[in-house]
Amino acid sequence: MIFWRLWSLIRGYVVIVVEGKQIEKFINMAVSRGYNLWDISQPMENVLTAKVDVSVYPRLRHVARTCRCKMRISRKTGLPFTAAKMRKRKMLFAGAVIFFLALYILSSFIWSVEVTSSRELKTITEQQVLDAAAKYGIKRGALRYAIDNRKAAEALEKEFMEVSWVGIEIRGTKIIIDVVEKILPEEDERSRPGNIVAQKDGVIKEILVLSGEPKAAAGDTVKKGDILISGIIYPELPEEKEGKAEEDTGDEDDKEQPEEPRYVSARGIVRARVWYEAKTRVPLVQHKEELTGQKQQVVVLRIGEEEVTLKNQAKGNKYKHFRTDRDVKRFSLWKYRLPVELITTTYHQIEKVDIYLSMVEARSQAEEVAMKDISSRLPEGAEVVSRRTVITSANEKELKAKVYVETLENIARFVPLK
Repeated sequence: MIFWRLWSLIRGYVVIVVEGKQIEKFINMAVSRGYNLWDISQPMENVLTAKVDVSVYPRLRHVARTCRCKMRISRKTGLPFTAAKMRKRKMLFAGAVIFFLALYILSSFIWSVEVTSSRELKTITEQQVLDAAAKYGIKRGALRYAIDNRKAAEALEKEFMEVSWVGIEIRGTKIIIDVVEKILPEEDERSRPGNIVAQKDGVIKEILVLSGEPKAAAGDTVKKGDILISGIIYPELPEEKEGKAEEDTGDEDDKEQPEEPRYVSARGIVRARVWYEAKTRVPLVQHKEELTGQKQQVVVLRIGEEEVTLKNQAKGNKYKHFRTDRDVKRFSLWKYRLPVELITTTYHQIEKVDIYLSMVEARSQAEEVAMKDISSRLPEGAEVVSRRTVITSANEKELKAKVYVETLENIARFVPLK
């Protein structure tokens, strides 16, 4: 069927309009004599439209006269008619040939060079990459078929020691140079003096100090930003010695100078009880759409502006509720796209279903939704200690709830000293 319709486009066909009171007789006589008519439709009473081959049209005149019907051509389609138009318009045809030839020649050159990177370039600039690429033939005006992507990429990798990888891709008349810089190790901020502060509100369960001076203890309630372990260690004040007055020599140079505070990088683990809250509402009547498994497909072959329906299961009677999927396949010859598309439209039947939840099911669903929200906020290693659900309101339409979760987690965060 597909090849036959393509063959009709090549041979040419016409769309005819038949008017008369004996339309059915016209169709029966044409079919009985072996004349092929397709895409037959009746837009109104006593009017018929159909497609027939060019060679068949003259033979249908006798059938139309016999049935006392009027027949005329409304449209001519196919390669013979297009060629006839071109013969009458030789300059237009020559201009089209010159245009496509010029388009082919222009598409053989590179007109744009672009430098991309997954992150901002720091050690080199885009202009440096463009200048280096130009030395290896990657520049505007270069013949695209003369460019060796692999060799040029390897040369650029050797040119820049700061680069770990270079990829070159040709997209039409554009070249894209993808550059990946080496990631240099940055200075570890933990090597600098700093404090351990609370990154959340909570009640301290236990504290382990590895370096620094503790500023909080187990059982203390802390707020976000409070210093838990200080990176500034002050010297202990010396106790006054007994009999200092008798042993005092009076020499001011022998007096001890006050010690300066020491600055260290505070380290430690502070585990605290932290509370989270999430609000949620769940409708007791939920509307859902479910696929029934039934589907209809419409397959259309588009050639330029002409469309040929290869398969039509819908035929204007689509489902009452449906979901549409559209797939377009484009044909190409080597690297050039042809004006030919195969369009497949699928109509999936869906059924709207109402689901009624009980209070127990709604409560369980509310807890599940709230826990997903809270889990997205929990840090790695957090331990859930307890969970409590409070129903704030409930009626025949929805249920509202609050979920409280208590966790045990490390709330320590290092902040360098200014």
